[in-house]
Amino acid sequence: MLVVQNVLAQRYADDIRFEDAMNTWLAMSAEAANLGDVDHFVEGFIGIALLLEVVSDHQRALQFYQKGRQHYENISAKQLKLRLNLCEVSCLISLTLYEDARQLLADCETQALLDDGFAHAYMAEIYLYHGQICRCMGQVDTALNLLEKAKKSSERLRLKWISNKINLELSLCWVLNQQPKQAIQLLQQTLDDVRSLSLPLLK
Repeated sequence: MLVVQNVLAQRYADDIRFEDAMNTWLAMSAEAANLGDVDHFVEGFIGIALLLEVVSDHQRALQFYQKGRQHYENISAKQLKLRLNLCEVSCLISLTLYEDARQLLADCETQALLDDGFAHAYMAEIYLYHGQICRCMGQVDTALNLLEKAKKSSERLRLKWISNKINLELSLCWVLNQQPKQAIQLLQQTLDDVRSLSLPLLK
């Protein structure tokens, strides 16, 4: 039941039915609490936080990530722990809390290297967030180097969702480096990739 609720909430979110998605995640968390299922309890908080980030309410999103963190030691799935950390890192960057984000990224890197099956995917996201922080702090050349590393890691697993995020960040760096033509070309290519997904949320 909890698995079905989680998937249903994700599909509601994809279909821009944010209220239905939030209510489903809240119901899932409540049911998970009754069953003592910490992983799905925390999954609900992550889902709600991501919805809040879609509408740029990063401060409230951070509160939900922190609620999930209160149960961190009892989470059984290592990948869920890492997902919680990476989601919180992204939120911290949006709130310009760069030092906090960097500290959490150091923990993420240690966790990612211990996961042989998904290490490349996680490292791509970690390099991306390090690159975002450097770009925001005016260290554009360092950011570009990190984003190239992110791109190589993502290409090994052909992960479109992370590749598109990397492309967006690369385009911002190229604009700052006075290379607008390259940025426009990359954004046009990325836009075509996103359109091919045909998700209502992206329209």
